Amino acid sequence: MSSAYRIPDNDCVCVTPGAPKGATRPIKRLNVRSFVTRPAEDAKVAAHVAFEVRGIAFDGGHGVEAVLLSADDGASWTAARLGEDLGRYSFREWRTELSLRPGVHHLKSRAVSRVGQSQPLAPLWNHAGYMQNVVETIRIEAV
Repeated sequence: MSSAYRIPDNDCVCVTPGAPKGATRPIKRLNVRSFVTRPAEDAKVAAHVAFEVRGIAFDGGHGVEAVLLSADDGASWTAARLGEDLGRYSFREWRTELSLRPGVHHLKSRAVSRVGQSQPLAPLWNHAGYMQNVVETIRIEAV
């Protein structure tokens, strides 16, 4: 391969918006990351009735140690149940059950790797947008 996707050559692979690019290095590993895959964004669920939340997580090859889920916009976190570990670079399924009071809720999932890396709560910026792994949020409504 004669070229590679390149990121800032520092620990956070980030720079301040508007700063010059500076030294870069090729991407060699993915950051730890997780996604909520069910329910969908803007889904409506029955209030006070348990429903399943599912998703996937992955990292750069160390392995996913845990996935934490927040239903109160990050004020508190609960561990999800991890699915089978299918190997170093595989997605790892996760799931948990929630029962919510009526209203709008913001679900966040946060993966933690076996070497202690976790998703940041605020995005880390770089010119190309590579390696983004900020905790993502989906909105659901309990009715």
